[in-house]
Amino acid sequence: MSFIRRFFNKGDESSATFLARKSGLALFFRFASFFAVYLFTISITRNFGAEAWGNFTLTFTVIQILAIFSLWGLDNLTVRTIAKTQTEGIEGLSKSYTEALSPVILFSVILSLLMYFLSGLIANSIFNKPHLAPLLRTGSFILLPWSIMLFHSACYRGLKHMTGFTVFRMSTYLIAALLIVIAVLLHQVPNTVYVFLISISITMLTSFIAWLRFSRVRLTGFKFSIPFDLLRESTPMLITGSVFFILGWADTIFLGIYKTEYEVGIYDTAFKIAAAPAVVLIAINAIQAPVFASLYHKGEMNKLRKSVERSSKILFLISVPVTIFIWIFPELLLGIFGKEFATGWIALVILAFGSLVNALTGSVGVLLQMTGKQTAYNNIVMIAALLNIALNFFLIPNYGIIGAAIASATSKVLQNIWASLYVYKVYNFASVFNPFKRSRKND
Repeated sequence: MSFIRRFFNKGDESSATFLARKSGLALFFRFASFFAVYLFTISITRNFGAEAWGNFTLTFTVIQILAIFSLWGLDNLTVRTIAKTQTEGIEGLSKSYTEALSPVILFSVILSLLMYFLSGLIANSIFNKPHLAPLLRTGSFILLPWSIMLFHSACYRGLKHMTGFTVFRMSTYLIAALLIVIAVLLHQVPNTVYVFLISISITMLTSFIAWLRFSRVRLTGFKFSIPFDLLRESTPMLITGSVFFILGWADTIFLGIYKTEYEVGIYDTAFKIAAAPAVVLIAINAIQAPVFASLYHKGEMNKLRKSVERSSKILFLISVPVTIFIWIFPELLLGIFGKEFATGWIALVILAFGSLVNALTGSVGVLLQMTGKQTAYNNIVMIAALLNIALNFFLIPNYGIIGAAIASATSKVLQNIWASLYVYKVYNFASVFNPFKRSRKND
């Protein structure tokens, strides 16, 4: 543990070596995490087909919607508060942790009960798929461990510990994939949602124990309460998280309402492949969030600019070739999940374009949220989300997964270009890497 702490506290936070070392480690674990997700997806699609994956996707979408409200923006707020209060020692860290954990548990339990008792209503009235009700009832038990695991991932992120941030989510999918494979070898047809419940329960418990040992926080002052001051501060981040969810999952929800589970399964697989360029962005965002917050609160704006520019360069150099590869071999990549998935290649090409723009515009969202501009960013994201909903509503009934891809890519491009222009206006530097621009001296 002492070696890890020395490693993660070494070096200038805005330096190229710091970013390369830490984003490199984060990128490794992010790629490993995405590989685990793909492995879990393949374990279902290759054995049970697109329809089975569509059923799981719709169930998990409902879980993630409720998880946003279980966390109430406290996961993102905790990244910022832990980054600021860790200098206060164990007492400050413990206070930040226990205050935020209490409402997460309370909200998760309440929403889990609601999901359980309303599963039939959701399956019939929203998706018009009665067979989803048993899966939703099982999925309601996933919400609490999933929310707690996400919260602890955010705690690790606040301490700039990228291993802890990614390893538990990665383990969830790896364990689930392993359980699916074992069931198939035993000639059993497993309930995929139940398998995921077992996996997330194991990783949640592990993440909780590991966090207590690593951070050394004390639970002596923990009590179940609702800290309204903290919730008021986290509410803008809840709004951002909600709108971001709409941007990322509205297409899946509308497909679930208007189309079959088969189409949902194909589209979600294409979406996951298209997200490959964004893996780099997610990895860099994970480490840059506390760095941006720290540099901004110290008033070190020149170092903040350097940190943004260097992360944008890494994003450009990696995301462009990955996207080109997707554009050249879309059917080949989709065929890995099963022959039936190759029909989604047009949607994959469109989605990859939106993902590329998302990566090239840099860490604009994290930068604005960590520097007190979350309200302005919320407005940008909300407008993009409204556009996304409108496009999904009009395009999906007639054009299916291609319409969903157009809606997703269009709203994503609007959101990121608008946010990057706002960053330039407020901070007078660009978040997009310019390969033809010479570096400033002494940077």
